[in-house]
Amino acid sequence: MGKARCSTCHNSPSFGNTEFHALGTLDMYHKSGALNTDASDGRNLGRGFFTGEEADNYAVKVPRLYNIVDYTHFFHGSCKTAVRAVVDFKIKAKSENDSVSDENISPYFRKLYLSYEEVNELID
Repeated sequence: MGKARCSTCHNSPSFGNTEFHALGTLDMYHKSGALNTDASDGRNLGRGFFTGEEADNYAVKVPRLYNIVDYTHFFHGSCKTAVRAVVDFKIKAKSENDSVSDENISPYFRKLYLSYEEVNELID
């Protein structure tokens, strides 16, 4: 496993998997210009909206990383718009969403210690 630990979760041939994890990203309604959503929107709960289980709140399926260079929006709420912003968020490993309790944050979401050069190698 590499220093960035991507393969902890992104471990299928398309660099995703079928697990669900909460990282504490902002909800859909936090993004300016978001349509048809607000703080009461059940979709903000991610998997918890479907299962009704509190432990599943804010957990979303691990996305594939295959061809992400072509993507313009990342995470459940599209709160990041560049790969570098995603990596910076994962380096800090700190929830941005006050609604997501520490108990719901994935145990795999831990601070990364990568140099600027290592980040550049990762996203290039």
